[in-house]
Amino acid sequence: GVGCGVAGFVTNPFDVVKIRNQQYGGKDFGGFFGSFRAILRSEGPGAFLKGAKASVLREATYSSVRMGFYEPIKTQLVVSGLPEGPALKLASSFLSGAIGAAMFNPIDLVKVRLQSCLASPGAAPPHGGSVLRVAADVYRAGGVPGLWVIKNDLLV
Repeated sequence: GVGCGVAGFVTNPFDVVKIRNQQYGGKDFGGFFGSFRAILRSEGPGAFLKGAKASVLREATYSSVRMGFYEPIKTQLVVSGLPEGPALKLASSFLSGAIGAAMFNPIDLVKVRLQSCLASPGAAPPHGGSVLRVAADVYRAGGVPGLWVIKNDLLV
């Protein structure tokens, strides 16, 4: 979990560029490096840390569950009659990943919301950059089901 959290922090700047390019379109920013330069110019280097707390939280929890569920699921599939081999590994991987993704989608939703926010250099991030404030806003707008909904403009 910790290693995955560190990886989430290190790769967060790339995720910010990806999210912005998907949300606002490559036609405005160009490719990856064009998007990187545009974000750096318009918002400053701090923009690449937007959503970093949520990224670390998501990677640490999701990856731990995904990896932790793999062996028990595999064991249950063998007990159920699925023979050893690639199909067993594929099914175990798919199910453990799907369970983790379903459980931690709210964190992913919050992460994308934080990463997609545009701000002027030096300006306070929306919601103060708080994972809990964004989650609370999503909850107020859509209740518990709203935490598992991704609108088309946030779909990644």
